[in-house]
Amino acid sequence: MEQRAEQAESLLRDAQARLQQVDKERVAALEDLRVESSRRASFEAVSQRVPDLEQTLQYREQTLVRQQQTILETTREKESLAATMQAERRGFDEKLRLLDEAKSALSDAFRALSAGALKSNSEEFLRLAQAALGKFQEGAKSDLAMVTCADRFGDFGYAIGEQAGMQQA
Repeated sequence: MEQRAEQAESLLRDAQARLQQVDKERVAALEDLRVESSRRASFEAVSQRVPDLEQTLQYREQTLVRQQQTILETTREKESLAATMQAERRGFDEKLRLLDEAKSALSDAFRALSAGALKSNSEEFLRLAQAALGKFQEGAKSDLAMVTCADRFGDFGYAIGEQAGMQQA
């Protein structure tokens, strides 16, 4: 019996050692399970956010596409406006050139007209002056003729008066 008791005790110690080993393994397994459960919970939380993140990503991609379209349209509009401005500048330059030409032509025409009017007025003035001078000369000639006649008559009258005075004396 003693041997059996010793065997039983040996078996009991072996069983207790295995029990301790199994208990340690159980604790380690529980710890691994807790770690894995925590990881799984984290992954599940992340996986639950995936649809929201995908939706946010899709919204941002759509926003980006709209912004790129807006940029493209704005660029095209800018190029169109630049071309319009360039055409308008050319038109304004052409109008300015035409205005300068018209100004030059009008200035030349005014000079020609004013020169013609001055020449005409000068010629008319000379004609009128010559006519007035001619009348004045006519008057002066007739006055000179009268003075000359009067002088002759005066000399004649003087001569007659002397002769009459001599006859009376």
